[in-house]
Amino acid sequence: VSTSEHFPVFLESYLRLCPRPYQSLLKVTSNPTDKPGLNFRKPSLKTSPGDDDRPGRTEKELQHAVFKICLRLCTAKEAQKNGVTDVLLGNTLYKGKILSVPSIMDFCAVFGQDNQALVAKMIASLCTLQPKLSSELEETAPMIVDMFAQMETKAREWDSGRAPSIDIASQWLGNMMDFSWTLNALIQVYQQIASVLQV
Repeated sequence: VSTSEHFPVFLESYLRLCPRPYQSLLKVTSNPTDKPGLNFRKPSLKTSPGDDDRPGRTEKELQHAVFKICLRLCTAKEAQKNGVTDVLLGNTLYKGKILSVPSIMDFCAVFGQDNQALVAKMIASLCTLQPKLSSELEETAPMIVDMFAQMETKAREWDSGRAPSIDIASQWLGNMMDFSWTLNALIQVYQQIASVLQV
């Protein structure tokens, strides 16, 4: 997997598109006839646990498999069993872009809440195997601060009388929720970034 040219593409798209835990109460509409943005989901009216449960089970199984594969990839002990040195593993993961900074942030957002200790251990292992990742994570801090500043500026514009359309406001709120969730998940598992952000 670590040398596959297809796995990084799969992982990046999977992590980017995988639902975040907070989205279990929300539905992001994508049907052109629906209004774009966030809508609250109606409670399920299933009468028994087996009713149309298969898609949810399949999604959970895929999520679990991706989590386990990433943990195994980032564990030096696993690589050493196969004769791979820490340096080679770190370089392979980094140069192959298997877990880039955006993917790490998405990984934290998807898996950090339910698996905080394991995700923290994985991130620490990655940063030990490839110190450049640690530097790159910390270099994202100014971009994070800038993103919040842009969101604040937009909110102030709206507060001064330039009210947005419902669609734009809904999209903005959705982006703010996702960004805040991701940042919180990253801080929980990689606390070094909190000192860089001064939070």
